[in-house]
Parts: sequence; C-alpha cells; structure tokens
Amino acid sequence: MKTNLFITGGSGFIGKHFIDKFYLDYDIKAIARDSSVIDKNKCKVFYYDRDINKLNNFFMNEDSVMGGVLHLATLYLSNHNICDIEKLIDSN
Repeated sequence: MKTNLFITGGSGFIGKHFIDKFYLDYDIKAIARDSSVIDKNKCKVFYYDRDINKLNNFFMNEDSVMGGVLHLATLYLSNHNICDIEKLIDSN
C-alpha cells in the first residue's frame, strides 16, 4: 500500500515536478485553486474555494491517514514591494 502525501502548490514548478516524479510511489492528494492545472491522472485534487468546511470534509472523507504534508505553494515575484505582502501571504 502506498503512503499518502498531501501537497500544496501542485500546479507550481516544484509541485508539478514532484507529482511527475513520485506519483507511482505515493498516493498524492493536492489542494489547488479552481484556476490551477494539475494532472488528475497522477493525483487526487481538492479544489479549495476558501470554504474551511469543504476542506475539513475532504480530510474526513479520506479513508486513510496522511503519511506527510509538503507545503510547496509559493508566489514568485521578480520584484517585491509593500503592496505584494497580502498576495504573498494569501498564496501561502
């Protein structure tokens, strides 16, 4: 039986590469925004719309324990300024 992993940032550069490399070794569950593009053939995707009850139900309905959590979500900005703080926090 494969170990369950929960990841954030599955549609990002690191997340996509992680899923591509390890989907055969792990049962990957990813959280994503509706606009995110993730290969659903390689992992189970939960599309988060800021409803904490839906997120809780997602975890409660999973039939096995998570073996680990990988927080890979990020917001890349080549230049930063004070106006970006809210976006940076929201992305993580």
